[in-house]
Amino acid sequence: MTTTTIESDAIWCPTNRVGNQCPEETLLSFYKCCGHLNKECCFHMRVWIVIMIIVLPICLVLPATTFLIRRLLCASSQPTTGRAPSAADRVRQLAAEDSTTFRRDSDDMVML
Repeated sequence: MTTTTIESDAIWCPTNRVGNQCPEETLLSFYKCCGHLNKECCFHMRVWIVIMIIVLPICLVLPATTFLIRRLLCASSQPTTGRAPSAADRVRQLAAEDSTTFRRDSDDMVML
């Protein structure tokens, strides 16, 4: 006489005496009874996995696409010659002027 222990979390389709035992649930998937008379185990993905499969590519592709479209459209609408200097160009120009002024002052002091 053999005794078998029935797992409390195990899913049996349709029942534990007559049916099949479904595989254990994982972090990514679970099983439910389905089919004719609920005799088969059907695989289902967890909802958060399905959402990540949809959202993750959107989060990766959308910024890159937006960047490329802005580069293509904004670059063609602005002329490259005769444009006003940007704030970064102005800061570089002021820094260069300050450094030459400092050199002149220090050169004058050495000459004295």
